Amino acid sequence: MKRLGLVIGGIALLAVGTLGGIVAMRGSAAGAVVDRHARELRGDIADLRASDASRPVLFEPAEDANAWHLYGSALDVLSAMPQAERDLVPALGNVDRPADPAKMDELLAKYAPQIDELRRALARRRVDPDYPYEQGAAVLLPYVHKSMMAVKFLAQAALHRHDQGRGREAIELAVVALGTSQDNARRGFLVNEIVRVVCDGVVCERLRVMLKSNALTAADAAWFGDALEKLESSRAGFAESLRIDMIGLRVEIVNYARAGLLDRNPVLGVGPPGPRQFFSRRVAAAETLEAMDSILREIQATERSPLTERIARCEAALARATSTGNPLTAAVVPALGHAWRSHAQCDRELSLLRAAVALVRHRAEHGAYPATVDGLPGASAVAKYTRVTDEEVVVEATAPGGKTLTWTVKRK
Repeated sequence: MKRLGLVIGGIALLAVGTLGGIVAMRGSAAGAVVDRHARELRGDIADLRASDASRPVLFEPAEDANAWHLYGSALDVLSAMPQAERDLVPALGNVDRPADPAKMDELLAKYAPQIDELRRALARRRVDPDYPYEQGAAVLLPYVHKSMMAVKFLAQAALHRHDQGRGREAIELAVVALGTSQDNARRGFLVNEIVRVVCDGVVCERLRVMLKSNALTAADAAWFGDALEKLESSRAGFAESLRIDMIGLRVEIVNYARAGLLDRNPVLGVGPPGPRQFFSRRVAAAETLEAMDSILREIQATERSPLTERIARCEAALARATSTGNPLTAAVVPALGHAWRSHAQCDRELSLLRAAVALVRHRAEHGAYPATVDGLPGASAVAKYTRVTDEEVVVEATAPGGKTLTWTVKRK
């Protein structure tokens, strides 16, 4: 009996030793993966900082300078607008009544210096926020909320000037709004891009009303179309924002791997790893880092594929990454499907806007709308073109998810 106990004890010690060896080997291999990603991260951040930060200017005179810090003072003032003033602006005050024209004029006069400052920023050739990416997902984003407030005000101001018959001022305010929204997303994280989509949607709502009853000249429409083309050509887009977002998350995952076993990462919001990762932070982190690499490769591989195919393939990659039973992967891999569809819908809306403005220009230059939209800017986004009357046309497209997008162009 004593001998049997010794045998059983020996087997148990052998099993524990074997398991310990496996855990040690897995941990060592995972540590090497984490170290490799840490080195790659340093290179990715250096490459991001060294990349070209230039973009087309939207206003003159152009300045060869960084626009980023010029936004600060203007957005600080606009975002600090008292509640009593916000209530005068339907886009800000959550009120159903239309804006009071006299009050809007007073607000535009009061905040004219800040609007001029935003124009100056959009006349600068570079936008480099120089975020401290090494801080990971904890990087502060100073202009996210402030830019949303400013864009909503500017969009309402554009509609106000349109209602007053001041079409050129109206489209310039709309371009200031769109440019401010887009610059806030440059070299930024996924949240910056999501805010850009929301802001552009607010501006498009007002522009849709404006183009239904417009009196723009050919020169005004040409200037507006040129500004929209510049914005479209320099838009970073969803995939680039996701790549930068994953840089921040990968920094946090490397920090998580190198922390104590029971430490909780306040940014990731996850505690110790589970048994499938041998309770090893390094194993959990290595699996998650490799999963994020796989997702990015899939996004890059589908870059030239049709949008619906891109979304389907990337959602499949996300599902594979989060089905491994790794709680860290499940916590940090973003649910991108809805965000990507919203982004795709917004960009299609902006392409339709370019087509609508091109129709305004054609009507102003030739006295009639064209028989087709072929050859016009934004035409590739148009699924249906209808000439309702000699004075009114409609362009339509279908967004991912099936929503129909419609722009009506009509002379006042």
